[in-house]
Amino acid sequence: MEQILQDKWEVEAPLPPERELAEQLGVSRSTLREALRQLERMGLVASRQGSGTRVRDWRICATIDIFPTWLRLQAGSPEFLPALESSLRVRVAPILEAVRWLARPDRQINFAELQYGIDRVWDHRDDPVAFIEHDFDWIQRMTLESGYLPALWVMNAFVRNYIRLVRDVGIAAPPPRDYQDAWRTILRHCRNGEPDEAVNIACSYFERHDQGLLAFLARTPLVG
Repeated sequence: MEQILQDKWEVEAPLPPERELAEQLGVSRSTLREALRQLERMGLVASRQGSGTRVRDWRICATIDIFPTWLRLQAGSPEFLPALESSLRVRVAPILEAVRWLARPDRQINFAELQYGIDRVWDHRDDPVAFIEHDFDWIQRMTLESGYLPALWVMNAFVRNYIRLVRDVGIAAPPPRDYQDAWRTILRHCRNGEPDEAVNIACSYFERHDQGLLAFLARTPLVG
């Protein structure tokens, strides 16, 4: 995967025959087949009957599953922080829409349970990685409660890969100090049927959070 993402293979370049490629990589043919199936699911290669396996244009065809590896490869380069910032912006959009749905009057929302979940996330504030994991778990529950399932499906892909990235690259910054206050205020506006106010506060919160993370990473060595 890394060789493809680093453009060491030209687009539409054929991979060597299975036996030859397995020998080059020092793996069994069954292991190689499974790896190629995974690469195909990620959109990095395409197998065609009679013409073997060819490299695809990952910039166009790849899925979100390449995200941790792609961003890890940027670590230490000038492109890393802009790449991370753009990725963070992508993850905010479905959350904001879920917040808007949470304020719909036709939804029966258990706001007390959501509030309890915020407090439980905050209990992990001294462990940045655990905090991120529990925060994403809460956001998934909040999104499910909102009924906006497409946002949940997008978040599932992002969460799974972002957690991998946190562990691989070490991008876990200290939790934002206004976490509880921000989400309590967002939930209050949702409970009162005020979607615009809730979304505006959520936008401001994520802007502060993401800028704080980027500032933290600008002065912190990365694991990867």
